[in-house]
Amino acid sequence: ISIAGIALLDEDSNDDVRIHTLISDYVAAQSIDNATMKAMRSYFHNPSGRRADRRIPFSPEYRYSAAVFGQKTLICGAPEALLLSDMEKYRRKIEDLSLDGKRVMVFGVMDRALEKGHPLEISEKIQPLCLVIAENPVRKNARKTFAFFEEQNVSVKVISGDNPLTVSRIALDAGIKDADLYVDATTLLTDEELDESVDRYTVFGRVTPEQKQALIGAYQKRGLKVAMTGDGVNDVLALKDADCSIAMASGAQAAAHAAQMVLLDSDFARMPQVLSEGRRVVNNIQRTATLFLVKNIFSFLMSLFSIIFSYNYPLRPTQVALVSCFTIGVPAFLLSFEPNRRKISGNFMRNVLFRAFPAGITDFLMICGISFFADLFLVKTGDLSTCCTILLLVVGLMILYRVMAPMNSMHWVIELGMPLCFIFCALVMPELFQLSPLTREGAVLTVLFAVNAEPCLRYLSLLFDYLNGLFHTLWNKLKESDYLMQI
Repeated sequence: ISIAGIALLDEDSNDDVRIHTLISDYVAAQSIDNATMKAMRSYFHNPSGRRADRRIPFSPEYRYSAAVFGQKTLICGAPEALLLSDMEKYRRKIEDLSLDGKRVMVFGVMDRALEKGHPLEISEKIQPLCLVIAENPVRKNARKTFAFFEEQNVSVKVISGDNPLTVSRIALDAGIKDADLYVDATTLLTDEELDESVDRYTVFGRVTPEQKQALIGAYQKRGLKVAMTGDGVNDVLALKDADCSIAMASGAQAAAHAAQMVLLDSDFARMPQVLSEGRRVVNNIQRTATLFLVKNIFSFLMSLFSIIFSYNYPLRPTQVALVSCFTIGVPAFLLSFEPNRRKISGNFMRNVLFRAFPAGITDFLMICGISFFADLFLVKTGDLSTCCTILLLVVGLMILYRVMAPMNSMHWVIELGMPLCFIFCALVMPELFQLSPLTREGAVLTVLFAVNAEPCLRYLSLLFDYLNGLFHTLWNKLKESDYLMQI
């Protein structure tokens, strides 16, 4: 925000120097807790040196702030709040500036000391001296930033305490879709009108802190995830209620403390980068969690099977460690550093569970099956453990392929490099991993079950995808019924 200058309301007046001094005195008495006051302090920096008797901070409810000097009060705020019946006299001039994207404030004087805690009475006029004109220049990369969010199907709404005409024009310049649909929140008198407005408007002006909070809640009631950015004390309530709250470091400390994230350079253009980093973390953790959970599901089912049927566990601990290293540990470590900008969809835990269960069950069925047929063909215990190790590796590579899809050059290096590393360890250190050369029977069983593992994994994955979709549908219907009950 920057100050473009002032516009004298009395066109015949040549008293602009005195008015500059008065505004400087007013600004010097205020605390610098928002971007607007910082801009005014930078522009009006020649106070007379008078010390204010009392400072009345900005109130979002009454939309003005003031400084008391003796029996006079210097006051600055929204035109609608201060001009009262004189508003029609200056409306054309104010609207012209607003349509040009300027933010307009009225500065004036009262011939009495405004008492602390007592708002300006609605019937009382001030003596308006000038309009203070502020600019919100649109950053060069704003259009690119909002275009990115539009591509990601993110709906951008602008909620501001300023004049809706001004906010709408700035939003249009920034490239926000449907920014010409705006409303003055002071006309939304009931909770029902406010709730209905979220489906009709993109820009909300003259919004109070409580209305900001209510708007966030209205979007959440519709099942939407809401991210809120703000820099002022007026935004604290909304920031606390938002699913993701982002504050600007240059803004009020209260907003920074209430937010979950603070942009240190106060540049909203960083948000695509922040979103990409968040997606990278969540997607990579989701893939890694899936790989690790497959082993846990298989181990649990296999242990339960061995206990119930008094069956010897067919794998040695070193063999499980070898397979886990090259199908879980090393791939998960490498994938955790990969950029991943895929849109996050669904529930994290549900996605992980419904991906891991088909793979874990496939491992369990294949190992149980090959163990059963090994007994029929009288395959030795040592040979069986080697067959199970190889089979577990094959299924693990299938799972790894599914988790990494779509494939790229890095994924192919992992997919082809892991079995080569396994073969190297098996040839160089067979005693350490208790691996023995495969017999003819063992080799035939291993090949047969490895071939059957693919359709087993594929059909189980289709089944769990169907169950995941069914669960998602039922969950949405349940949420919708709760919403309807609240209405």
